[in-house]
Amino acid sequence: MIIYAKNIKYRNSQFFAMLFFMLLLCFMTSMSVKGYASSLSIDSVSVNHENGSVIIAWTLDTDESNGTIEVHRRLISGGYGRIATLPINATNFSDNGANANLMSYSYYIVALDENESTLAVSNTHQTSFMESPVVDVCDKQIFIEWEMYDVTTSYGEPVQLPIPFDQAKIWINTDANNWQMIDIVDTQVNNYQIDVFESGNYCFYVQYLDSNTGITSSSNINCTDAEILEEPEFAYIKNVDVLDADRINIKFFADDNVVNPGYVLWRSSSTTNDYIAVDTVFSESELLTFSDHGDVNTVNNSYLYKVEVLDSCLISNLYSNVANSILLKSNISGKLENEIEWTHYSGWEYGVEKYVIYRKAPQETDFSIIGEVSGNINYFRDYLSLDEISGETSKVHYYVVAVESDANYFGFKSESISNTTFVLREPEVFIPNAFKPKSLIEKNRYFKPEFGFFKPQNYELIILNRWGSVIFNTNDYNSAWDGKINNNIAEAGTYLYIIRWENANGEAFERKGVVNLIK
Repeated sequence: MIIYAKNIKYRNSQFFAMLFFMLLLCFMTSMSVKGYASSLSIDSVSVNHENGSVIIAWTLDTDESNGTIEVHRRLISGGYGRIATLPINATNFSDNGANANLMSYSYYIVALDENESTLAVSNTHQTSFMESPVVDVCDKQIFIEWEMYDVTTSYGEPVQLPIPFDQAKIWINTDANNWQMIDIVDTQVNNYQIDVFESGNYCFYVQYLDSNTGITSSSNINCTDAEILEEPEFAYIKNVDVLDADRINIKFFADDNVVNPGYVLWRSSSTTNDYIAVDTVFSESELLTFSDHGDVNTVNNSYLYKVEVLDSCLISNLYSNVANSILLKSNISGKLENEIEWTHYSGWEYGVEKYVIYRKAPQETDFSIIGEVSGNINYFRDYLSLDEISGETSKVHYYVVAVESDANYFGFKSESISNTTFVLREPEVFIPNAFKPKSLIEKNRYFKPEFGFFKPQNYELIILNRWGSVIFNTNDYNSAWDGKINNNIAEAGTYLYIIRWENANGEAFERKGVVNLIK
């Protein structure tokens, strides 16, 4: 009996053990089912482009039909705060209290049962935020940068987690036209450069995409006005004027549509392209004048010029036409003849129409035109008369002016002035060897010496007959012997003259000779 009793006690013990195990198994199974049924994940947080609110979408897998969803947003002051309580079957929420055009926002979702016990908690998702675009007008680029879409754990110290997207699309809109996708980049990229060639209003946003599910998340839109620099369309040297021995003016026509352009004047003293920078000016004027002075010698050299155009970023855009200064030289080519020669002017679209020659004789105070030649000729002979060149000084000055052929593309018909040169004539006395009182040519009716290039002092003219008697005498160098003796024309023949004078330095001179009177 004792043995039997022991067996019964053992069997009861086994029964209760099995019953406890079965109850534990049921509890664990129940708990396991509940844990599996409550999974919660945010699909995306995305910016509403119409008002800047944030749209949060999630997926909750649960068997609970009663309960709530809590939406939590990170506060500016720190930490998270509940911003909405929704039915447990809700799948999205629009946070109209956010302005994602100004900053990024972070959210997590909590699922609660009807007893307000936590069923599941999502990870934290943060919207992508597009920064203000930066325009580089010099490189003609817009630089965009954004805060990337971010996912972290919700509890404790946040741990970085992979984002649920595998692509990032960059979208652009120009002047409120249709949106266009310009590139697809890796989700780890957070900046991009866009080349732009026209001024306008440019807007951007980045859109993250899960290519498997098609779920997307968009950043905010951010815009900028890009004022792309206008490139100059032309640069034109109108003319080159020589002002004096060490000064040249270059007149330049510029494209005034360019913002704050710079112009560099380049000069060469030869045709070997050995140009040096002479001057730089910044101006939005249409007509400019460069002055090249102090380092030029216009008496001996002709110079080539061109103008380089810089935009406001100091980037070289184009060069003007090449134009030169006119170098004029002069020399004595005969007793009453001077010759001048010059370098041809170049730089005009249709060349030179003509060259106009100006001269100032010793007794003159102003230059006057003495002739002109066609544009393919570069020399001129000046035949002087004693009346033109007698005076206080012995210098005959010249300059030439090139006149443009027709109006060019810009409507100009310009002129270019050479340097001024002179011929230095030594003082000369011209004494005729014969004269005819009854000549049809007036100047041949008289006898008098002509003083070229100076005015005589203490002048005296004496005429003697063959027997040595004085028949004419004067101290006025403008007076002439008309061939008369006692108001009658003298006999034809040979007469002796004596001419005395002093120069400006007081030096005395005398000339003797014979002149033939012809009837």
